[in-house]
Amino acid sequence: MTSTIRVTSKRFRRIAPELPESVRKQVLEAANETARFGLTAVQRTISKTKPPPVATGNYRAAWKIIYNPDGPQLVNTAPYARYVEMGRRPGKRPPLTPIEQWVRVKRLATDPKKIRSIAFAVQDKIGKKGTKGRFIMKRTVPVMRKFYTRQLKASVAYTEPPR
Repeated sequence: MTSTIRVTSKRFRRIAPELPESVRKQVLEAANETARFGLTAVQRTISKTKPPPVATGNYRAAWKIIYNPDGPQLVNTAPYARYVEMGRRPGKRPPLTPIEQWVRVKRLATDPKKIRSIAFAVQDKIGKKGTKGRFIMKRTVPVMRKFYTRQLKASVAYTEPPR
């Protein structure tokens, strides 16, 4: 599952057919610029997060922009991105294999039996207590909104004829 934030609004998609082509292009370009800015902003948010969710680097590298005709999407394609963002409730335990990989990357153990033992303990604790969300996108979206608003205002100011 991926975490997705649409840069363009639902309202824009509703009214887009009624807008002149030049305005639609400007709004779409502002959305594309915002998505590119968002990619950088997400990386900054990750760096500011304590502790940062970067044991393997996969989460950081999994951020991508998907360009669609109605606007870009900023997504994280890591299979666990949802859990980094929102956390995990207590209950069902997570899969063991990714935790074993994490133990190896963190160099908590080298012996396969010890790796498995540590992974079981982590898996059990996550199952019992859950994990806290890091809210990377939630903390990045306000910065992206401000950027998008500035981009739109600059675009409209550039094209608005003098009165």
